[in-house]
Amino acid sequence: MTKQQVQIVVIAAGIPLMAFLFWSNFKPKKKKAASVPLPVAQDAPAPAAPAAAKPVFVPADAAVLEAQKKNAERNWGKDPFAADPYKAGKASQLHLQGISFRADKVGYAFINNEIVRAGDSIVGYEVVEILKDKVLLKKGPQSFYLTFPEQ
Repeated sequence: MTKQQVQIVVIAAGIPLMAFLFWSNFKPKKKKAASVPLPVAQDAPAPAAPAAAKPVFVPADAAVLEAQKKNAERNWGKDPFAADPYKAGKASQLHLQGISFRADKVGYAFINNEIVRAGDSIVGYEVVEILKDKVLLKKGPQSFYLTFPEQ
């Protein structure tokens, strides 16, 4: 058998297989009923048949309720839904107006009508780094990038 004949046989066998796989993906799938076990109280009788199963009210344990109350009162740290402290404080008073670099690649930033470079401070924030489109500011353990205002 020549190489061309082998290729024709492989293609001839592959086309029906590909067609079968293609069309089998478009057949509607039969849905299986989800079997989720329902919580049952320890003193409640077991349901008679699965078709007659009804949700059973299980009273919460007092210890579980107490643990949930303690968790609700716990300090979880930063609230992701709270206002951003940088926007609410002095950082919202900072406005990046421009950035420039000298020939020796030393960067200067124009913030609140003042020209600053790395190592300088403005409104209590230290200028850590000046990049082409943002400035890294730091105050204590907190640091953030000051970017150009949205147009």
